[in-house]
Amino acid sequence: MDCFHAGARSVTRLKTGICNYVYAVVVEGVKYVIRISDSRESVVGSTYWLKRLSGIGLPIPELIFEGVDFSPPYIVISHLEGMDLGLVYGSLTGEDKRRICREVVKVQDVLATLPPAEGYGYLRSYEDRENMRGSWMEVVAAHARRSALRIADNGIFDPSYAVRVEELLPAYADYMGTIRPIPFFDDATTKNVLVHDGRLGGIVDLDWICFGDRLYTIALTRMSLLESGNDLEYIDFWAEAESLDHARREALDLYTLLFCIDFMGEKGMKFNKAAADPVPERLVRLDEGIFESLYGAIERR
Repeated sequence: MDCFHAGARSVTRLKTGICNYVYAVVVEGVKYVIRISDSRESVVGSTYWLKRLSGIGLPIPELIFEGVDFSPPYIVISHLEGMDLGLVYGSLTGEDKRRICREVVKVQDVLATLPPAEGYGYLRSYEDRENMRGSWMEVVAAHARRSALRIADNGIFDPSYAVRVEELLPAYADYMGTIRPIPFFDDATTKNVLVHDGRLGGIVDLDWICFGDRLYTIALTRMSLLESGNDLEYIDFWAEAESLDHARREALDLYTLLFCIDFMGEKGMKFNKAAADPVPERLVRLDEGIFESLYGAIERR
C-alpha cells in the first residue's frame, strides 16, 4: 500500500456500516482499518473529528492517513479490539451491560466538555453551516420528514406511520426548546460501540458529531434492541445513569418512535450493497407492532 510503502499481508472486508466500505488490513504485522466512501464529505468529516477529538481521553481510533483528495476518498485508522455491542449483546451478563453503559455515558460526558456549536444537527465540523440547523426541533422534524419520504418511496410500510409521528412533534416544542447544541456521539449504539472482554473497547465511525439532545443515542439503541428481540436491560441501566426525569423519559419515547419510522424507511434501501436485502413479512409486522406499542404508550398519557 502506497501510504505504508509496503504491501498488505491480508485484506478483509468487514460487514459493518451501511454507507462506507470498511476493510481490515494487516501491514508488517500491524492491523489497520481502511474506510472508503462514495462521499468526500464523510471522509472530510471523519478526518476533522478524529483530529479534533484526539488527545482528550476518548477511546477512538488514531488517524493514520487521510486520502480526502483520492478517488474514491478514504482514510486509514488504527484498529481497535472488540466487536459491535449488538453482535455480543446476548452473551453479556447484567454486570457487563451496566459496566459498558457507564463507560459509554462517561465517554459522552467527556465529549460534552467540548464547546457547543452555533447550531444543531449532524455536523462535519464546527464550521459546517450546510448541515447546521437553527433549533433541535428542526433537526427532529427533518429526521421525521426524511423517514416519511423513504417510506413513501420504498412502498413497504403505510406512509401514515410517519404522518402520525410528525403530528406528535408540536406537543414537544417546549421540551425541545430547552435543548442546547452540546456534542454527543449519536451512533454509539448497538453498532460502533466496540466491546472487548465485557468492557468498552472503543467508539468508531465518526463521519460527523451530532449537537443537541443526547437522548437520541439511547432511543436509537432502544429501537435497535427492540427490533433484534433483545432485552432492554442495557437501556434501563442507561436511563438510570442519566437520571432521567419525567419530561426526558417522555422525550425518549418520542425519539424511539421516530427511530421506528427511521427503521421502516430503511427497509428496501440498498445503501452500499449491490441490491437491497429482501424484507421478510415477519420483520414488517414486528416494526408495525413496535410502532403501535410505542405510539399507544404516548397517546395514553
